[in-house]
Amino acid sequence: MSPLPLHLDALPPGRPTLAAVFETYLSLSVGESLEVRSAQDLHAVRLHLQSVLGAEHLWKPGQAGPGTWTATITKLRAFESCCGACG
Repeated sequence: MSPLPLHLDALPPGRPTLAAVFETYLSLSVGESLEVRSAQDLHAVRLHLQSVLGAEHLWKPGQAGPGTWTATITKLRAFESCCGACG
C-alpha cells in the first residue's frame, strides 16, 4: 500500500496537534504506512499521540528516501473521535 501523507506544514514547530493528523490516522490499519517530510515531524507526532493514547508503540518509523520518512502502523486505532486535548 502507498503511504498516506500527513500535512504538518501549518503546525507550530515542536507542537503538532492530534487534530492535524486525526483523520489520516483514523483511516489507517495495522501494516499500512503514513508519510511525513522529516524524522522530526514523525517523532513529534508520535510523542503527541503516545501522550494522548498512553501507547508505547503506535508505529515503526523508517526512511523511505531522501527527505521522506515513513511509518508502519503497529497498533489499531485506540479511539473513535478526537479527545480535544490538543485544542
